[in-house]
Amino acid sequence: MKHALCLLPLLALCCQAWVFWNGQRTSEKLFSIRLRSTKAPSDSLSIRAAALTLNEAAAIPNTVHCITGYVTAIRGFGKSFCFVDISTKDAIQQVMLKRQEYQNSHFDATRRAMLPGVKLRVTGVMIKSKNQEDDLLVHNATIVGWPRNPQHVRILLELLEQGELSSELSLPPSPPPLLRNSDVGNALQFNNSAASTLYLRAKQIVESLPSDDDYPYEILSTLNAGDFLLPKAPIHIQRGPSNELSQSADSLISMSAIVMSRRRYQGNITQLELVDESTQERFLGILHSQCFLSFAFINVFSTILAPTSRVQVSGFMRRGDCDEQGLFLLWVTDCRIVQASWQPKTIEYLLEVTRTGDFDRKDAATALNISASNLAAIVNLSTTTERQWKAAELSRNMQALAHRYEDASHGKSVVANVLEHFRTAREQFPFEAVNDIDTINRNRSNVDYSNDGSRWRRKKEPQLAWMLQQVEQIVQHHPDYELRPIRILDIGGGKGLLANYLASHMLGKVEVQVIDISDRAVKNGAMRSKRLSLPVKYTVGDASQARLITPVDVVVALHACGTLTDVALGHAVLHNASFVICPCCFCSHPHLRVPTRGQSVDKHASLTASDWLDVDAIKLGELQRIAEIQGDMQTANQAIHSICALRACAAENRCQSLKVSIKTFPLAFSTRNFCLIGSQF
Repeated sequence: MKHALCLLPLLALCCQAWVFWNGQRTSEKLFSIRLRSTKAPSDSLSIRAAALTLNEAAAIPNTVHCITGYVTAIRGFGKSFCFVDISTKDAIQQVMLKRQEYQNSHFDATRRAMLPGVKLRVTGVMIKSKNQEDDLLVHNATIVGWPRNPQHVRILLELLEQGELSSELSLPPSPPPLLRNSDVGNALQFNNSAASTLYLRAKQIVESLPSDDDYPYEILSTLNAGDFLLPKAPIHIQRGPSNELSQSADSLISMSAIVMSRRRYQGNITQLELVDESTQERFLGILHSQCFLSFAFINVFSTILAPTSRVQVSGFMRRGDCDEQGLFLLWVTDCRIVQASWQPKTIEYLLEVTRTGDFDRKDAATALNISASNLAAIVNLSTTTERQWKAAELSRNMQALAHRYEDASHGKSVVANVLEHFRTAREQFPFEAVNDIDTINRNRSNVDYSNDGSRWRRKKEPQLAWMLQQVEQIVQHHPDYELRPIRILDIGGGKGLLANYLASHMLGKVEVQVIDISDRAVKNGAMRSKRLSLPVKYTVGDASQARLITPVDVVVALHACGTLTDVALGHAVLHNASFVICPCCFCSHPHLRVPTRGQSVDKHASLTASDWLDVDAIKLGELQRIAEIQGDMQTANQAIHSICALRACAAENRCQSLKVSIKTFPLAFSTRNFCLIGSQF
């Protein structure tokens, strides 16, 4: 009996372990939801109620917590981490998603499904953030309510049709009456007739949704694109400077500094990592409403003070007042921007607040390194699109001043040596800048597909108009022009934007064939061409593997990534065709092989990119990496020019009748603005 009593504690411990293990398995089963299931999750989940706030959840360690609410914003950091703002009855909660918690495809689908207005139930565990605050790390996410936007509903339907939603997502528990199960199946067949009704189905869903008093109409209507819930500042920064410190004249300092990083917090608080230009000492500059003198403009300064800015700051600090990394806190009272960041978005914002009178014009001209008259000419431009173009040009000029090249794998001397090695190629094929925006505007479509300042208006359509200008010149010099349709091959143009643009502006004079490896892009492009009744054909396939039997007169490609540009050039040489090809993303697709002629005319072979260009593979790799430098466009452009020159030389060497030139379009349209143009006529 005595020995049995001694075993009782051990037996009790085993029972507790069995209960915990069984509870964990039960919990896992309850959170497992089958793909495309339309059943509601069980109401008997052993977790806290949906209205649980993060503060309440933090008080219960080592347990699974649940939040139900509406997505209002998502903020991504790379491809594997993001924050999501969820509006609940009590407040807006910020939760975290990490790819490690999902399979790759499931994580990507989860992010795409988190559209504004989607009602979600997320479950996860509490973890400590860098600010020592409790945040919810999401393990599972389930759609439990439709958004009120038909386009967002359509995207959800497409995700379900493609089978991309993970088993942790499902349709809302109660589909509306107008969308029966049979209708869902019919709508998701994705043939031409069914796809054309998908948006109408989405509208039916939205129109049949019952009223929802908790739906965040007001929040979603006031949020701008990219708005998100800012994190809370650390406690010692939230409190602000002490009264004794702010009244101490001995603590006042002034310095010229460079902004290395920036972090914004709730409550109009911004933290800047500053490097004193004279001593190279690092500080944390704090813009706080309690001490910043220009309180009314604190939001303006918080936005303009982006990394790489040069500033003159004044403030006060105490040597014992520092953060956890030992950096002293400088409480900023006044700030003047000596040189703004080269980032285009920052320059666009600076121009806009100058135009509206929220920022001094003299200070803005100084920050942008332009004259007052030039600034006045820019801010007085009539359209947002034109001001954005000017912002892009200013960004390019300011990058040259910044000299921000930081690459651990390449010193500046190595970069200079690589560029010097290819100087002869650049001299053999100089580039011509075609920057006449007014002429390009006259070639643009008369139909406006979007608003002033949209990406289509300021970026995509101007590039298409410029490409049209170059292609028209080649097509009109073809000996068979107006005798038969000129055959154009668009490589990597699956969406059909360039193909449709060329076909619509040269209707009856050209036929366009598109080849792209993306089945989805080709389907979308084919539907768009069919709707517009344009002579464009589409093929799904790998252009580096395809053997094109149909004769080709002109090869085109807009932003052909990496070696795909060489593949397009290879097809042009194979068919003795002219070409207009704009390269992009120079390190992409290194595995692709370039089609070329074999030992006989009827046979084909393929080469690696380095063999096609007749360049050492290591040297080519170095040149490609330099071309991808961000923040030093002058250096990057020399590398891009070198690669284009090597490609022009390779094409001319393999086709004696080709004459190749290099042109650039306005950088306001894209920083990848080099274009290879080859003519056979």
